[in-house]
Amino acid sequence: MLKLEGAIPQETMQQLNQKSDEGKIEPKVVAREFLEEHNYFEDKTVKPLIQRSDYKFLNEKEGE
Repeated sequence: MLKLEGAIPQETMQQLNQKSDEGKIEPKVVAREFLEEHNYFEDKTVKPLIQRSDYKFLNEKEGE
């Protein structure tokens, strides 16, 4: 899931939810279609949490 963090704008997520609701399509089907169309299944590097600035507090706890 970290590969997707911040990668899909809120407006796009709303459109996907609408597509699922109005089309009576399972959310996982809509999500898979979107991810396949946008090549999200290609290898993407993900930094470990401890190396990410958003999770800087993990480094601080480790140093205690």
